[in-house]
Amino acid sequence: MVFQDAGLSLSPRLSVHEAIREPLRIHKAGSRAEQKARVEYLLHTVGLGPELADRRPGQLSGGQRQRVAIARALALEPDVLICDEPVTALDVSIQAGVLNLLSELRDRLGLACLFIAHDLAVVQRWPTASRSWTAGGSWNRPPARRSPQHRCTRTPEHCSPRHQR
Repeated sequence: MVFQDAGLSLSPRLSVHEAIREPLRIHKAGSRAEQKARVEYLLHTVGLGPELADRRPGQLSGGQRQRVAIARALALEPDVLICDEPVTALDVSIQAGVLNLLSELRDRLGLACLFIAHDLAVVQRWPTASRSWTAGGSWNRPPARRSPQHRCTRTPEHCSPRHQR
């Protein structure tokens, strides 16, 4: 799972290498040497250099921390990646890079992704089917690139709580 704020989901006590290796260690996936190689591969996969492996999360930018969180989420080779507001805490310029990375990883690794977001502009960048919810109900299930049917996806300002009363 990739959380909204990687700064809060990564332990400040663990190095990047230790944070990515942690699920492998807990699940006893491979030898120590195999785990080290897997961490190096994952760093490369998410676009981070090996020089970051010994750094702590506080020494990284927000985008780098989110990439570490993505690498950690991929450590055990999941079939499904849950992304809970994965770019909300990032600057707009960094958001695009992380969204592109997630889309590329989804396609390359054959992952199913559950992408949770409140920002419809972010959702529209996700090129697959989407479903929207409001007030506990489900609505609007067209592919993200087609015309939205529900008033909240046509005009997002109508989704604010004050417009739904």
